[in-house]
Amino acid sequence: MDDLNPGIITEPRKKIKGYLLSWIIAFVITGAIFGIIILIQTGGKGYTWDTKPSTYLILINAFTISAVIMILMWLLVIVSNNGVFDMIGYSVKLVWTVTFHRNVRDTKLPRTFAEYREIKRGKPRVNSSYLLLAAAPYLLTGLILMIPYYTKFR
Repeated sequence: MDDLNPGIITEPRKKIKGYLLSWIIAFVITGAIFGIIILIQTGGKGYTWDTKPSTYLILINAFTISAVIMILMWLLVIVSNNGVFDMIGYSVKLVWTVTFHRNVRDTKLPRTFAEYREIKRGKPRVNSSYLLLAAAPYLLTGLILMIPYYTKFR
C-alpha cells in the first residue's frame, strides 16, 4: 500500500522532523542568548565562579531572561499569525508597487485590503509551540535556582 501512496507515511515524518529541527534551533538560540547575558553581566573576563550571591543572581538572570525573550518571540508569532501586522504589510507592498511599477493593477497585489486579508487568512498557520518548549527548560532552571538564592542569601 505504501507503493501506491507514499505521501501518507512520509508526510507526518517530515512534519515531525521539521518540528524537531525547529525546536533544536530555538533551543540553541536560547542558549546563545543565555551565554550573551552571562558575558554581559560578568564583564567577559576576570570573574571567579563561586557560591557568592552574585553568581546565583547572574545565573538566575541569564536563565530567566533568555527564556522570557523566547516566550515573547512566541507571543509575537501568535499575534502576527492572527493578522495584527497585515495592514502594515499591505501598505508596504502597495507603496513598493506604486513606486516601482507603472500600473498597480497589472501586478499580483489584491485590489483592496479586505481581499489581501482574506488571502492571508486562507494560508495555513505555523505551529510555533517549539519556541515555548525551547524556553521551558531555561525558565524552569532559573526558577529552581531562585530557591537556594532566596533561602541562603536573603
